[in-house]
Amino acid sequence: MDINKAMLASDIASRASLSQKQAEAAIEAFTTLAREYAASGNKLAIRGFGTFSAKESPARMGRNPSTGEAVQISARSTLKFKAYGQLP
Repeated sequence: MDINKAMLASDIASRASLSQKQAEAAIEAFTTLAREYAASGNKLAIRGFGTFSAKESPARMGRNPSTGEAVQISARSTLKFKAYGQLP
């Protein structure tokens, strides 16, 4: 089963004695900080959980799948997550 953000917030709220809105705000704050840290060139490492960092993708040529026409794809930076260890 896939867990979405609302389900995660509900579980966090019940385990941490928070309201649903407080849990959603905490998740939003965490994801925003992870993106900001990565964008500034820093890694966010949480022992026992994983590491968030930026992944740079260079500009490249691609193809429009509908027309087959060559298209320039611009360089971009995305948030990368690498999990620590194994599942219990």
